[in-house]
Amino acid sequence: MLKNIGSSFLQRLERFLTKNGLKGEQISVKYDSNGFIVSDSYGTKAISENGYHTGILYEGKVYDNIHPEGMPYQQ
Repeated sequence: MLKNIGSSFLQRLERFLTKNGLKGEQISVKYDSNGFIVSDSYGTKAISENGYHTGILYEGKVYDNIHPEGMPYQQ
């Protein structure tokens, strides 16, 4: 079960995967401070304002509210 999401996108994705018998893994980025997280793939806009961001890893791609089409895990 996803925790601390704050994103209905991830909740819908989790339901879709479960309903179709697919297994994804929740992954997250957490920084010690409660500051902003910026992603190079999203320009200069913050993807998090509390030092925490989460997504779902499925078949080598990470899906989140910033990358709903997924992006390679290694990026």
